[in-house]
Amino acid sequence: MAPKGGNRPNPKVEAALERKAVVEAEKEAKKAAEEEAAEARAWKIGSNTRAASREATAAEKHAEKMKYEAEKKAALEADEIDNAGVPKPRKVKVKKKDDVSALLMAGLENSKTGKAKKKNNNGATANKKASEEAEKRKIQQEALEKKCQG
Repeated sequence: MAPKGGNRPNPKVEAALERKAVVEAEKEAKKAAEEEAAEARAWKIGSNTRAASREATAAEKHAEKMKYEAEKKAALEADEIDNAGVPKPRKVKVKKKDDVSALLMAGLENSKTGKAKKKNNNGATANKKASEEAEKRKIQQEALEKKCQG
């Protein structure tokens, strides 16, 4: 008589064989790595390892830089997707003032001392009063001219 399952193998036996194959593969990989390490140690004697270590660190730095740039790019893309419907604010252009002349005038005022400084302050107020009076006279003359014409 034939077994109940026919030609199908037992699932428990299959699982055990798979686990056994995985364990053997791990052992072989470990053994190969040990052999490679031993060979590397043998070849290491008398070789220039500094150049290799420099190249390794440069490769690591490059890989880290590329990873950072990829993360940054992904974050920017995600941000662009989030803000797709939001209009960007317009940049306001600020008019530059003539800072050089202001600094020059401040320097000139600070350089004056004593009587010269006092005279300049009094003269400045006198000049302001004179210019205000001249403007008033000009306005009055314009008003008289309008009356005469009208």
